[in-house]
Amino acid sequence: MILVAKTLAQRRAFIAWFLGFTFSLIPVLSEAQEYGTITGKVTDAKFGEPLPFVRIQVLDSKLGTVSQTDGRYSFRVPPGEYTLRVSSIGFLPVTEKVKVGAGETVVKDFVLTETFAQAQEIVVTGTRRSDRTVTESPAPIDIITAKEIRQMGQVETNQILQFLVPSYNFPRPSITDGTDHVRPATLRGMGPDQVLVLLNGKRRHTSALVNVNGSIGRGAAAVDLNAIPASAIERIEILRDGAAAQYGSDAISGVINIILKKDAPTNFSVQFGQNTEGDGRVLQADFSHSFRIGDNGFLNISGELRDRGFTNRSGRDERQLYPLINGNPDPRETSANRINHRFGDAATTDGMFFFNLSTPISGTFAAYGFGGFSYRRGDATGFFRPPQDDRVARSRDANGNIVALHPDGFLPAIRTNIYDFSLSAGLEGKAGIWNLNFGAVHGRNYFDFNVANSNNASLGAIVSPQDAPILGLPVGAPTPTSAYAGTISFFQTTVNADASAQLYWGLKAPLNLSFGAEYRNDQYGIREGEPASYMRGRGPDTLVLRADGTRGGLAAAGIQVFPGFQPVDAKSIGRNSVALYAEAEQNLTDNFLLNLAGRFENFSDFGSTINGKAALRFEFIKGYAIRGSVSTGFRAPSMQQIGFSTVSTNFIGGVPFEIKTFTVDDPVARALGAKPLKPERTLNLAGGLTLDPSPNLSVTIDYYNIAVTDRIVLSGNFIGTAIRDFLARNGFSGVGGGRFFTNAIDTRTQGFDVVARYTADLGQYGLLRFTAGFNYTQNQITNINTPTPPELGNLNETLIDRIERFRIERGQPQTNLNLMLNYSYGDFALMLRTVRFGEVAAPAFGQLPEINPTITINNVIYPDVTVFDQTFGARWITDIDVSYRFFNKLTIAVGGTNIFNVYPDRTILIPNNANSGRILPYSGISPFGFNGAHFYSRVSYAL
Repeated sequence: MILVAKTLAQRRAFIAWFLGFTFSLIPVLSEAQEYGTITGKVTDAKFGEPLPFVRIQVLDSKLGTVSQTDGRYSFRVPPGEYTLRVSSIGFLPVTEKVKVGAGETVVKDFVLTETFAQAQEIVVTGTRRSDRTVTESPAPIDIITAKEIRQMGQVETNQILQFLVPSYNFPRPSITDGTDHVRPATLRGMGPDQVLVLLNGKRRHTSALVNVNGSIGRGAAAVDLNAIPASAIERIEILRDGAAAQYGSDAISGVINIILKKDAPTNFSVQFGQNTEGDGRVLQADFSHSFRIGDNGFLNISGELRDRGFTNRSGRDERQLYPLINGNPDPRETSANRINHRFGDAATTDGMFFFNLSTPISGTFAAYGFGGFSYRRGDATGFFRPPQDDRVARSRDANGNIVALHPDGFLPAIRTNIYDFSLSAGLEGKAGIWNLNFGAVHGRNYFDFNVANSNNASLGAIVSPQDAPILGLPVGAPTPTSAYAGTISFFQTTVNADASAQLYWGLKAPLNLSFGAEYRNDQYGIREGEPASYMRGRGPDTLVLRADGTRGGLAAAGIQVFPGFQPVDAKSIGRNSVALYAEAEQNLTDNFLLNLAGRFENFSDFGSTINGKAALRFEFIKGYAIRGSVSTGFRAPSMQQIGFSTVSTNFIGGVPFEIKTFTVDDPVARALGAKPLKPERTLNLAGGLTLDPSPNLSVTIDYYNIAVTDRIVLSGNFIGTAIRDFLARNGFSGVGGGRFFTNAIDTRTQGFDVVARYTADLGQYGLLRFTAGFNYTQNQITNINTPTPPELGNLNETLIDRIERFRIERGQPQTNLNLMLNYSYGDFALMLRTVRFGEVAAPAFGQLPEINPTITINNVIYPDVTVFDQTFGARWITDIDVSYRFFNKLTIAVGGTNIFNVYPDRTILIPNNANSGRILPYSGISPFGFNGAHFYSRVSYAL
């Protein structure tokens, strides 16, 4: 691990030199010559309608364009003979030769035949070849088109993926601090950080947030896909296979490659929707527009503004809220607001702007750039603090009367400001037989925490003389009810140089050879909050003052719901890595493809790793093939897992004890058995069958088996008398315990995917397209390999407690079934989709058998609280979208998501537990949330 400050100047100087050198090549490679023009129109074979968004590309060059709304296209080329490839997702591609003279205009019209099998679509994920199609891939690849994205009622990229990819899971946890604002998603039931996300083929940086509360993905830092506007996306390619030998760390369960729009036609869209409960209002406006740069260059700009209101599915709080008055209920109990929680989606406001740029600087080279900026303002809440709660700040005024900041209790809010930025630039093209790409990408994410409608109980309700100088407030003023709690940040810089070529060397088929190098720098930082967010008061109210005037133990320090980061937590750390990689691929026979890949990578903090992959595809009958792969992989510990730390204070017998998320190098964590983090290592086995009997039918069946060694998790909370005594004996008095990241477990994930696509041509009655996807995934913890110190006896189960076992093994659906029907007839389009989310399970709400193995309820002793564990049944969620296009430009759509208003099972009513089944009636692990039906309308206009 190295300090960022030591490398920042050198890194900036290198990036500046690299970009300067790249763009200095532009005048050298540019040629001044007379051009010819290729122009024409692209139409649909069935109806003769013009086709927009069709790519017309000169093979082996950067020349080409995209058809406009009226199907017409035009671009200039130097004199010569060319091969044009005309393609659009959902249509069979066409290839044709054309000869152009200087000053000549050649008219070439194309007619495309619609298909839905995607077999002939060119893909760029999982290969460094420029002509790989979906059907030729030795690994399963899904393509999500812009057309499919436009027909989604969901407006967030993560939700779009969940309802189109059966193995993708995006639960909606609530009351989970920062996770309410950036929710993690998973692929094939693995961790959110075990899938690699690319943007235009370049590594995408992760969010600064590491999920540390009780949600799926606890302990992981994931890419915030919702920071990428759906309006900027041309297509999404999902490689469902291990690919660390090709792409490096994180590519364990697969790779998601988001391809931005190029020179696409202009489009504006507005969508408004609301839940049938009357909340969750969503208003979104987006646009996408392309500019021509010179003859063949483009600049696409896309943006979105979205305002999403909060949802609330909390139940009534029937607890006693106020202290008794002379043994009788307080009269305010009858008028108190009993819906005093917010349990559902956070309120968010998002603004996003992305661009994608390419400008040819010769017939074979182009300079490119892409990136974007997004901002999200979020508002979520924690648990309600009742009026009689000791966490309500109270003081005596000058007259001796007790005053409280929140006499009726309070619902504290976490309000975030999340900034996300990325920029990439480079040069790509062809020199002789070699395809070259030199590029750099820099991304950064800032996550500001602010707390509102809260208090720091240890400060009391009135500023004391002791606290006034620290708070900067006058004595006697009200203590703060809001505070800035700190900022976490993550920066990533990646520089790549790639080369690939087809080498014949007298072989029957060319050898596709690729190699390259990569440099990466990661930085992570924590900035402390303002004193009111974390400090312990020094005045008289540092002891609890109750409403009846009695004093209790020490009051809780720090602002309620999210105590701020303390100065001891503040840090700025970083690391570097360098990698060399190579890949070779060849058709050994006409029907047998072999692919070999290897990667060496060295990290400045934990050393080197070498990984390899072998993949094959054998077409035993035309249109029928088997494929498979075996690979090793790794995932480096994230900087968030290495550097995150925070402190909260619990009171045990009136004595304060710090409960902390420790870094692994903290002396207390080492005393509890923590060791330096090391990379997760994986072995991926995959095999499958592809069936393409006709252009209208495609079926794939793929099995996967992923063994992870030294998987990194966040431990359970080491608390209790035994822990405190153990730490005190080792010189850490006043520390109540904590948790830390650890390579605690080995896991195995196995399952299979089935995907089928079929198109039925109904002649004059239109086109019917059907897609079915099924996923089965089983996760299992196979070993706990980091024992706690012998003195702690049987506390190994705290390292990976039963709650975490449930999350990993049973917290995500084992089965998902996705059925989608698309019907089009001229300008009319209908999308009908239903998804079956399989059952999930969770342990008893709020119960920890390791600490309290029995529970007494109504004089009944339950020897094992696992009787309250719960399995939540499978559910079908159905969506519909109906649209009609007017005048070839204006499209009006109406639709709904979860149109039958389906909810998950309610949580079990646990006696003496106010939350389970009552205030919080649903589980946050529900894969489809618990908002109910949502209906919307959308208006789009294309130029």
